[in-house]
Amino acid sequence: MQKFLYFFQKFWVVILIVAGFVIGMATFLIIRVTTTSINSSNTDNSSLFENNPKPIKYKSKKKSVSTSINKQFVEIKGAVVKPGIYPIQTNMRLAAVLTKAGGATPDADLKTVNLAKIVKDQDSFYIPQKGENPVGANESSSVRNNTDGNETATSKNSDQTEQVDLNTADATKLQTLDGIGQKKAEKIIEYRKEHGNFKEITDLKKISGIGDKIFNAIKDRILVSD
Repeated sequence: MQKFLYFFQKFWVVILIVAGFVIGMATFLIIRVTTTSINSSNTDNSSLFENNPKPIKYKSKKKSVSTSINKQFVEIKGAVVKPGIYPIQTNMRLAAVLTKAGGATPDADLKTVNLAKIVKDQDSFYIPQKGENPVGANESSSVRNNTDGNETATSKNSDQTEQVDLNTADATKLQTLDGIGQKKAEKIIEYRKEHGNFKEITDLKKISGIGDKIFNAIKDRILVSD
């Protein structure tokens, strides 16, 4: 014990220096290890965010409905350059549709056509030729107008009450009778060629497809000439 005290008293300065150095080194190592651990933790966290990015939010886009579903069309034929079916817009006039069809032909009778008419979906227009018989030519009653502005429905009604001669009427005239279409009109004409003129109106029932129902509906409008 005395030797230790002697040694401590003689070298206490050196001992304190060594002890201070050891403590300092220990403190430095502790601080370094702690700093390295923190930096490593921060690096791991940063890598974690990089590998796990925030979810991307996708904005839903409203699908635009095709306008072709809502498109409207009209038909124009007769004395026009390009007859056919054409798309129309709201409040479009017949004159604009005629322009789409390439315009009227030189022999078109536009005096009887109301070009200012507003067309609508599924309309069908017939542009007549000059001197053309209006009966059955116009499929849209709004196309052909009389001079006083009234539609040709009046002329059609007059044709529907006019007497029809079974022995002289052509297919167009025969088709003005209720229940008589193109095929029945052709059968009537064929009957005249094979059997001669009708003797009486009841002979009409000899034609296939014309029974009592059709005959009774038109008997007041038909006659037979000698």
